[in-house]
Amino acid sequence: MAFVCGIYGYEFTREFCVAGWRFMPRSPVAAEAHAWARDPERYQLTGVLVGAHADSEQLARLEAILSFIEHMDVILSRPQPPGAQGPFHSLPATILVSRRYSGGGAILAPDSWLPRSRPVFIEAALERLADEVFCEESGYRPLFFKVAKAYRQRRPYLEVSFFLLFSGLETYVRRTLRDDETRKVAVPMAHLLQRMGFQVYEDNPEAPARSLQTYANFRNTLFHSGKLEFVKKDPGGTPCLYRLQDYFVHFRILVSLALLRATGFDDGHTNWDAWIDRTLLR
Repeated sequence: MAFVCGIYGYEFTREFCVAGWRFMPRSPVAAEAHAWARDPERYQLTGVLVGAHADSEQLARLEAILSFIEHMDVILSRPQPPGAQGPFHSLPATILVSRRYSGGGAILAPDSWLPRSRPVFIEAALERLADEVFCEESGYRPLFFKVAKAYRQRRPYLEVSFFLLFSGLETYVRRTLRDDETRKVAVPMAHLLQRMGFQVYEDNPEAPARSLQTYANFRNTLFHSGKLEFVKKDPGGTPCLYRLQDYFVHFRILVSLALLRATGFDDGHTNWDAWIDRTLLR
């Protein structure tokens, strides 16, 4: 049976089709769509999803995919039969659920800049998530949903967000490399991320932001003592204080970029070093 869902909080201005679904924007005006999608106080209707069959698992995956793209929680309304007066007629313009947490801005450019990037990623992610063998062998599904969850929290805590991102990446790395034995997780993490094209190190005191051991140290310190900082000597032997709040943005973007790579996505415009220079497009 045909269905329609309201899309709340996802930015798009152009109609497109993915997986047999038709995505119809509420407005073709970029500024209007952007303001609705980034509203931190409420979930604004930004478009509708129309399809022939409503599969609850697929819709849940799509909701997570859209949330990951926005780095902000996106909601799909419950499927309902399309009305005679059009797919938008019976849908409320806003949903007052709770305040929305912004994870620093969308990871992909809006379709007003790059028309095909988001649809291509959505299709690729749906295919990956539906591939049971691939997900089991690579740990892709735990990676995806933990990363998405980091941006869908109602009240985010730094340590919770960090644990979600770190554990998701560790699962993906260890399953992909078939490595459950290496005690220093920075070793396989650096190996796989380098293979994916990222300039990272296992442990380089001269470049702590690029060193996976830095983030492993944060994980270990949080787990064992509940602290958000640790002390380590710099190359000159002077004790240096490392605070998670100073490094979290680097790791957050790195894991999101790694998820794009794991999905097989590359639109030719993504700056894969954005986790250091914070410039997503090139």
